Amino acid sequence: MYERMRNKAQVRAVVKALLFIVAVMACFRAVEFSSQDAILFDSGIDIGESWLVPYSLRIWLAGRLTLAGGVVLLTLLFALIIFMQCFVKWIRTAHYSESSAQNVKLLGSIMFLLWTIGWGLFLQAFLYYPEEYQFVNSELLMRSATSSLDCFMLDIDSDIVDQLEHHPHLKGAISFVSLLAFSCTVILLVSLVYARLNSYIQFRFWTRIDKRHPRLYLLFGMNEASTELVRSIRANDPLGVCVFVEQAHTDDDDDEGWSHIIGMMTHRTDTFQTVRELKARLEIINTPLHQLDIQHDDVLGEANLENIKRKLRRLRHLCDDGECVPELHMFFLSEQSEDNIRDVEMLCGDRLVKELVARSSQGGGHKRMKVVFYAHGRLDSVNSVAEDMAMSRGVDLRVIDSAHLSIELLKTKAMQHVQPYNFVTVESDATVSSPFNSLVIGFNPVGQDALRFLYEYSAFVATDRSAGVRRSPFCCHVVDADMATLAPSYLSSHLRGSACDNPDYQLANFDDDDKDVTSLVHFHNFGYGDSRFFALLDQIMPSLNYVVVAVGDDVQGATLAVKILRLALREDIDLSRFKILLRSYSSDNLSRMNRIVEFYNRCASSVCPSATEVITVFGSPEQVFSYETVVADRIQSEAVLYYNCYERGEQALSEPFDDSQWLQRRHDAFSCDDSNSPLYARIMALRRKEIQDFENAFHRHVKTGMALLASKSDHLPGNIKATPIYTTLSQMEHLRWNASLQMLGYVYGPQRRDDLLQHPCLVSCDKLSEDDKAYDDKVVDVSFYLNHSSGTR
Repeated sequence: MYERMRNKAQVRAVVKALLFIVAVMACFRAVEFSSQDAILFDSGIDIGESWLVPYSLRIWLAGRLTLAGGVVLLTLLFALIIFMQCFVKWIRTAHYSESSAQNVKLLGSIMFLLWTIGWGLFLQAFLYYPEEYQFVNSELLMRSATSSLDCFMLDIDSDIVDQLEHHPHLKGAISFVSLLAFSCTVILLVSLVYARLNSYIQFRFWTRIDKRHPRLYLLFGMNEASTELVRSIRANDPLGVCVFVEQAHTDDDDDEGWSHIIGMMTHRTDTFQTVRELKARLEIINTPLHQLDIQHDDVLGEANLENIKRKLRRLRHLCDDGECVPELHMFFLSEQSEDNIRDVEMLCGDRLVKELVARSSQGGGHKRMKVVFYAHGRLDSVNSVAEDMAMSRGVDLRVIDSAHLSIELLKTKAMQHVQPYNFVTVESDATVSSPFNSLVIGFNPVGQDALRFLYEYSAFVATDRSAGVRRSPFCCHVVDADMATLAPSYLSSHLRGSACDNPDYQLANFDDDDKDVTSLVHFHNFGYGDSRFFALLDQIMPSLNYVVVAVGDDVQGATLAVKILRLALREDIDLSRFKILLRSYSSDNLSRMNRIVEFYNRCASSVCPSATEVITVFGSPEQVFSYETVVADRIQSEAVLYYNCYERGEQALSEPFDDSQWLQRRHDAFSCDDSNSPLYARIMALRRKEIQDFENAFHRHVKTGMALLASKSDHLPGNIKATPIYTTLSQMEHLRWNASLQMLGYVYGPQRRDDLLQHPCLVSCDKLSEDDKAYDDKVVDVSFYLNHSSGTR
């Protein structure tokens, strides 16, 4: 398919080049012919006596307008081609959703064609000027083009018209073209005004806040993430009110001129079309919130968002009535993480927003409401501090890390077919007898989280227990052209020290020569286009089980995934134990990538029938920015459910979902005044506990899956606690816990010191006390009865 597309592109390029060469040659020929003007007129040759040659063409043939006329004719031909192309596309899309955008393109092509026709008519009109006002070719071209452009504003030069008293046909043609041109201008302006009025009338009906519509979603900025999120909100919460707040579309490099006006109108038309399809509302601000210089607490008023203020007051009124629980969700999903956080801080200073935030954490006489801020950015130490600071002020701020969420979605029950345990040999006692070898291409945020996922979720118990309980063989190669910069920073906060479960192995190695073959993780300082990458691929391919492709580009990623699959087919490896995960970065390319992946998966299944899906696309904006993931936060809900079951037992499953205990733990960490436990230590301890709740909530599917593989049955045996499977799963849980803490930067310490990232249980399973082993047993117990109950929940 790529070859056919490339061949078509090459043919189009050759045709365009030939047309350009012909046009240039015609212009040079015209200039050469124009230089013979004096000879033609001095010789008295009259080639215009024949009635077959029109008057204007006789003048051009005589040489007076050869160059100017040739340019106009070529432009007219080009305008006709553009018009025909747009007209054909307009007919084809007349019944589709993109017809409105095609209407704008067709109108633009008509305006271009009318301008070209007017250019030629004014060019001929200038011939009737008195002899003392005759112009050269370049001046004729410029003046006639400008006069034709004025027709779109119904501004016809009277000096030109006065010279056409004896040429009524030409005068009438100019008047008719001017009328058509001005009509196009009126249609364009009316369409823009109609879109505006439609947005204020129809959208006001769609965005009404009342008891039936108590949820308001404010999205600051329109991009792929925000539009995908609103589309998902509409599917899951049709009564929710969605409002986009977009910055005015301006371009500093093109502040004036027709191109700016046409571009602005086209942009606005596309924007209104998108908003109309989503049944939302659009508000325009001239300056982003973080750029406002405000000395008071009326941020929304300063930003000229009076309509937003009215809706917030309506939410406050609903909160006072107590008939429902109103919700306010504010999203800042631009690619600039720092701007998103500053926008949140600026908006939190608005007095109306502060009042709603206060009521969201208030009981007593007021019905509790929900106010949540969402900021797109990397969930690193800086943004984590922003979350912590907001939490200490009672503000619910959630950093939406798209890279992190794309990997977290791989851990859900729906994606269990991509879990590492599917690609190793699971024995009857749930131990693993085969190694797990993986490759991560691209050490961007997705690659970093993918490494953590593989390192933790492939922590299996080795079948060979001659040296005690050890982790099964694991190796992961990470490749990136900027690894020399990325690896040192990463290793300073992750994978510190030697592996606790096997002192013969080092956790990670960063060496260009890669001499340390005992390392669990190998970082390589070269890109996927380097010859060393393909040499590494040839070396590890016979034993490779798992590949994560996260290169930041959909086309390059798909190409690389196909190359790796072809190499795997050439090496004749077992495709049933081979997986390629391909990250998708744009929803626009998702359907195309799925078609490519589906084709090559069919090719792989024809070679190995048990390999049904070798390549899996994951992490598209459509999947990450969804209602379930962002607003409903099913990931945190799973963690809260697990925490409740761990604390209260199976009775938590029969009770309504309640996150009060989870929130109380957070509140205690930030508000408790304990001199023996500093704030920093409490925050780090809270973070460790919550991360473990998240991982336990999802790893329970791995435990159940491995138990089913070990028992070779579709259901777990009733006496599983009396089988070796249970003991192995408990030991595996400790290995997973070790791996999780190692990825957080923890090392062994005689006492638990979260501020120093030390923990006394970071040892091998053989060195644990019976009390410590009981914690692992309880995690397995909770996983089993939670999985059993979730089948009917």
